Amino acid sequence: MLSSVEARYLPNEMLATHRDLFDTFDANTGLYRTIAYSICRNRDDAEDALQDSCVNLLSRTLPRRGSNLVQWVARVVTNAAIDHQRRLHSHPTSELCEGFDRPLCDSTDWPLVDGYNYSVEQMLKELPSDQREAIFLVDVVGFTLQETAELVGAPLGTVKSRRNRARARLVQSAAQEAILPRSA
Repeated sequence: MLSSVEARYLPNEMLATHRDLFDTFDANTGLYRTIAYSICRNRDDAEDALQDSCVNLLSRTLPRRGSNLVQWVARVVTNAAIDHQRRLHSHPTSELCEGFDRPLCDSTDWPLVDGYNYSVEQMLKELPSDQREAIFLVDVVGFTLQETAELVGAPLGTVKSRRNRARARLVQSAAQEAILPRSA
């Protein structure tokens, strides 16, 4: 891929055109749909990712003529599908149903309401320091995973893993402490 400086100074005849990209996309739609579906595992999400990749094709710096456009577009589709999945997981949504404005349970279902804050604080203290740090920075302070990784000097995957392990331990502790509502 060209840097923006290279793209600015290369003659236009040395660059592929948007028409070339979309002709490649049209000729290989099945391949790109398969790539998107293999990442998203959902037909609708895969179609959304393909739409995102079309927008990305228009906004990207064009590759050089003679580049492997099939591979280049495949990379754009792959990145769009991964980004789409990240957006879905970072902002999960659910459909509203009848009675969504009613409380989920009666306050009597929460046996430790008075001690709730203390119990959560105690559970956080019981976490290993690296897990407590990850969950605190992301879920309490509000840093992104990338920012947290930079702050603690760990790879992004390590921070994600620590945070997920911390969440799992908190859920397990909350269930043992009877902080979670009893299931009906």
